[in-house]
Amino acid sequence: MDLTFSNEDRAFQRGVRDWFAANTPEALRRKVQCGQMLTRDDVVHWQLRLDEQGYLVVGWPKEHGGPGWTPTQRHLYDLERAAANAPVGLSMGVIMLGPVLIAFGTEAQKAQYLPRIRRCEDWWCQGYSEPGAGSDLASLATTAVADGDDYVINGSKIWTTYAHWATHMFCLVRTASTGKKQEGISCLLIEMGRPGIEVGPIVSIDGEHHLNQVFFTDLRVPRSNLVGKQGQGCEIAKFLLTHERTSIAGVADSKAAMANLLHAAAGRGRRARLGWRPPDRAAGHVGTAGARRDRPYGARVHQPARAVGHRRRQGARPRVVAAHANGHGRAADVAGTGARDWRRTGLALAPRRRPGRVAACPRDGALRLPARLHDLWRQRRGAEDGADQVHAGGRSTLNG
Repeated sequence: MDLTFSNEDRAFQRGVRDWFAANTPEALRRKVQCGQMLTRDDVVHWQLRLDEQGYLVVGWPKEHGGPGWTPTQRHLYDLERAAANAPVGLSMGVIMLGPVLIAFGTEAQKAQYLPRIRRCEDWWCQGYSEPGAGSDLASLATTAVADGDDYVINGSKIWTTYAHWATHMFCLVRTASTGKKQEGISCLLIEMGRPGIEVGPIVSIDGEHHLNQVFFTDLRVPRSNLVGKQGQGCEIAKFLLTHERTSIAGVADSKAAMANLLHAAAGRGRRARLGWRPPDRAAGHVGTAGARRDRPYGARVHQPARAVGHRRRQGARPRVVAAHANGHGRAADVAGTGARDWRRTGLALAPRRRPGRVAACPRDGALRLPARLHDLWRQRRGAEDGADQVHAGGRSTLNG
């Protein structure tokens, strides 16, 4: 099997890299880099810019506005987007619902919704999980009873991301209670502004509000909003989840985040150039002596964990290559690192330091923590300060 990129693929990769470098707003890049939540305006403006370039609906067929890329080109695009710390488009409409409507929707539904998804005129949320039906969607209890030209919906959905911003929801409902549970589920498109919908906020541990619980009380939805056939909801749900899991797994983004984290753990702070660059294989570059060519993209720790810990205790930085100026980083080499040694690499929430040594607060460094996590960090730091002072006094109370 030949995994070498062709000259055309390398040229495509350089073009994508140059576009993101020239067009990603610095404020947006910093938010993604520091893990901050994007605003609605951030998402809308960026999605419109991606669509203008043809970089938004990259998984859609060409006849519906997709670019017609090969799987390799989609992979390279995702690597370069993540390397530029640029967000994806709004996933609910672009990645999840769009392919469903293309595969199962009527021609009228495609004509009405697909262009509006691209222009971010409709903001979609997903109505799957319920208080009594999480992974076991076949147990969902939200009902949709046919009444003339409408369905009347009663029930609740939970963990609904961005429901407080959404204009529409694609929703799994129970249209039949006899036979197999899976065969009684259907998929409906719901306008969030209809009477009978109430959205309640769920604030997560980081203090952010992006989750919600949605309540339906005698909500009337036209039967023309049914996607596919009645009772086809499970088939549609599995098709949608295939796109969701494969497209928003975040592999490229996770590699970029790990590289940023390793840079911060190396103690480079604001002097660090956060981010990483996937290698251009035409160059055949190896980041530093001893780096193996067969490792995946990202950043690499060049020392065993215990050696890193020793160097940190002596006030020296571990040699971590997370982002080279020439853009050819390699992946984190942490195989064999024990759980206790993660603290020594600086990857713990509150890394250990020498007694009396002042460490920078994460909120003042290159990576900022939300307020609640910052408080946890301070509590953890205080506990470790006490442990360090006990050790300095010649006795230990750790581990009993």
